[in-house]
Amino acid sequence: MSPEDNLRDRVTFLSSIASVWLSIKFIGILFPERYLDVLPGPWPLSALFLVAIAVAIYSICLFIAQRKFSLNTLNLPTVYPRFEVLIAAHNESSVIVDTLQNMLQIDYPNWQLTVIDDRSSDGTAKIIKAFCAEQGLSERLTVIERDSNARPGKAAALNEAFKASSADYIAIFDADARVEANCLRQAVPHLLEPDIVGLQFQKRVSNAEVNLLTRCQDFEMAFDTYVQVGRQSMNGLVELRGNGCIVLRSVVLALGGWDENSLTEDLELSNRIYLAGYKLAFAPEIIVREEAVLHAQAFYRQRRRWTEGSLRRHLKYAIRFWNPQSPLTFSQRTDVFIFLIQFAIPIWIFFDSMLEFTFLLLGSKSNITFLMLVSCIVGVTLWANIVVGVGRWRNLGPWAALRSGSLTFLYGFLCWPTIVIWTSRKILFGRRATTWVKTPRMLDL
Repeated sequence: MSPEDNLRDRVTFLSSIASVWLSIKFIGILFPERYLDVLPGPWPLSALFLVAIAVAIYSICLFIAQRKFSLNTLNLPTVYPRFEVLIAAHNESSVIVDTLQNMLQIDYPNWQLTVIDDRSSDGTAKIIKAFCAEQGLSERLTVIERDSNARPGKAAALNEAFKASSADYIAIFDADARVEANCLRQAVPHLLEPDIVGLQFQKRVSNAEVNLLTRCQDFEMAFDTYVQVGRQSMNGLVELRGNGCIVLRSVVLALGGWDENSLTEDLELSNRIYLAGYKLAFAPEIIVREEAVLHAQAFYRQRRRWTEGSLRRHLKYAIRFWNPQSPLTFSQRTDVFIFLIQFAIPIWIFFDSMLEFTFLLLGSKSNITFLMLVSCIVGVTLWANIVVGVGRWRNLGPWAALRSGSLTFLYGFLCWPTIVIWTSRKILFGRRATTWVKTPRMLDL
């Protein structure tokens, strides 16, 4: 990320915080006290209370959307557009052969597999070439070796391979991905729907039973499926997740490819697709599995990058999202607003807690009880969503869903507020953006 982009994000973030604060102050001055007195607490805290109620209402809508949703019953395709499957591999010698064996089982009449060796230093390219020679795959599988001086990053690797492609659709998988043989056949009916230019599969964890952390990550993905299905059912914004996603090549070409400055190139591309007037679809019946992170240090490093990239891509397009001329619908703008609230609430509660505890220690009037009430509303709303989401998308009974959902809520409570506050500090005061660091695979450890 360039210094100019970093400065832009900082200014936009500061402006957003200042705008919210000034709006709250202005409303407190504008409205007579007799109207504000009916609120359950002082106006600034009541504003947080109203935000919590908005999240609760949105959660009810998510639940109703799940009730209306049914798995895809579209017929198998009668036309077969051409696919190119891209796998970017940076030092993936421990997993790449198993991944290739899995991918080559895909049952589809018109597709090509391309592996991009992204400046590996562990012999990944040699292993791929040896596998190709052994299996006689010279026509089906292409290997692109990036120069050691090439720009690092998955986005740069995808762009390099993308330029040489002529397929109708580009399917992107990580180097540890596992799919079913019929995944592309199942994807085609979704992609032929009007205005749909991309598709995301349901992500699941392939090593969920290794330890408690990997199991929680699998439940987290179940909750993500719950949210993606709800957003799609309510005509919100479905997002690409980087692994198990398909995009229409002509649209990506028109949008300029993947953003090589972005920490989360998949999410950033999702924003540009919607701002161009197109839509993405989510297919929970098509599953892609990937390894979960095994240890806390690597987990926090990964999630900090994801969170920072997710927030920065919204800061980048903030003006375009709220521009009245934007092609986004009212439901899509609402979806973005609710999404951003998940970043705002932890920061809001954190600073209000510091303020109220200071008042309490100084013997001044404190509204800590009301703040705790609002925090409980937020917590119970999130907990209920997680329990329902994990239960639905892992086919658990009520008690199993309650146990697994509560565990996932605790896992999220322990990491999410800390990561959001760290990310906010990084954007506001950090000299440079976070850089990508490879997550180790199980066999590497």
